[in-house]
Amino acid sequence: MQIPIKHLKTLSLLYAAFPLFPFFLGWIKPIIGIPLVLLLVYGIYTYAINQKKQYYHVSLLQFIGFFLLILCWISISGAGGMGFQQSDHLKNNILARDLSNNSWPLLYIIEGKTTFLAHYLGFYLPGPAVFGKLGYRYAQFATFAYSFIGIFLGMFWVLKTSNFFKWTFGIFVILFGGIHIVSFLIKFQENTLSEILFRMNNHGYVFWSNSWDILPLNFLNLTSMTQWTPQHFIPGLLGAGILLQDGVIEKNIKYSPFFLSILAFWSPLVLVGLAPYLLYFVIKGRFSKVFNHINLLVAPVIFLVIAIYFAALDSGELLKHFIFSLPQKNNFGLIEKIGTYVYFLFFEVLIWLIPIWIYLRPKLDNANKGLLSILSIMICLIPLYRFGIWNDWCSRVSIASLVFLAYFTWKALNQTKPIAKIIFSCLLLLSSLGPVIDIYGSLKHTNFRFRFMPPDEKNMATLPEICITYPVTQFVAKDDTFFYKYLAKK
Repeated sequence: MQIPIKHLKTLSLLYAAFPLFPFFLGWIKPIIGIPLVLLLVYGIYTYAINQKKQYYHVSLLQFIGFFLLILCWISISGAGGMGFQQSDHLKNNILARDLSNNSWPLLYIIEGKTTFLAHYLGFYLPGPAVFGKLGYRYAQFATFAYSFIGIFLGMFWVLKTSNFFKWTFGIFVILFGGIHIVSFLIKFQENTLSEILFRMNNHGYVFWSNSWDILPLNFLNLTSMTQWTPQHFIPGLLGAGILLQDGVIEKNIKYSPFFLSILAFWSPLVLVGLAPYLLYFVIKGRFSKVFNHINLLVAPVIFLVIAIYFAALDSGELLKHFIFSLPQKNNFGLIEKIGTYVYFLFFEVLIWLIPIWIYLRPKLDNANKGLLSILSIMICLIPLYRFGIWNDWCSRVSIASLVFLAYFTWKALNQTKPIAKIIFSCLLLLSSLGPVIDIYGSLKHTNFRFRFMPPDEKNMATLPEICITYPVTQFVAKDDTFFYKYLAKK
């Protein structure tokens, strides 16, 4: 089976950029939005015609097996109403309903004041924009389909770059994550098994276990990302995959800055996590060809509009501090905090990185060696800062790094000596606790079937009503902010 890489890269860019079209035309004044659309089209066209014609050969059976595994994986994620609906999907379903049924920009009256939605529209706009007129359920199913396409494209680029295209990669990514069983054994001791069974049957999760309620540290496994934060996982995965293709395989990042700048519309924090890797490839390539009119004109203009849009949000109520500088009500000492940080890092990532450095690094080319070094630094630095009640900084900025960690682990499973493969296989088995709890819980709530089950729109709450444990200002902006005063439609 021959896959045209040129067309697939263009499709990936179109996928990432598509939400900007309804945003420019439906959210922004036509006198500003239409030129932005033309500028975006020009950028996409230039990107497409400058891709080299090349093909990637892959076994049809391997491709189909990989495709079906990813489809099954996303079909229990809850995205677009497909599968069990985690608590975070309350907001996702409300936005799907409101974006389908109401005019844009989406308006909310909160405490008598006019506010407008200012959220991650890269994920939320495509379904309602295309199928919203047909109804909420159609928009939801389109969101599910769009989620699957994005995750499949991102996974394809990661798998292709690894040089080991096998359908079993689907099983690997489903099970890959941090090691939490040690924390369970320490905390629950002889009740560990009953605690695991309880969480499996009640759709629990494990992703706070390694921080011991001492520090707000949280790295999600890849399965949890699909179920809790698909709006961030998709751009993080796709951006990491494209960087691997451009920086490792083609060694040509001429238009990578343009591609990644578009992902800011999906998730600014994910872009923060991708930026150091882009900078690494730019420096490694000695800034070759990156100073072009697309990166210097088109990308900055589009990025500026996106930045002004997100700047409308008031983040004053959100927690922001160095991770060891917790509020005074936290009674833990500095030694306990540092110990927790080291424990968290070890069982989440270092337990993978150490054998990767020992067994895989000597076999890597220079591009991958440098990437591994940046990864090792980034993964240790990211948890040192907190932003948001649930530490969105840690869980979202880390997404690209965790994708790169999965990439190197997959290479290690296929490229190292038998003893190393046994070590990595054992670690994968240990890391499966979180994904197994996630997957079993989802399947149990759908009677072990794939079910399209978005909640009835008539029985859903409003956006302000669900903002109990976090401020509604995370999602809406005042009408007197610069974006809504001068750029948005009235």
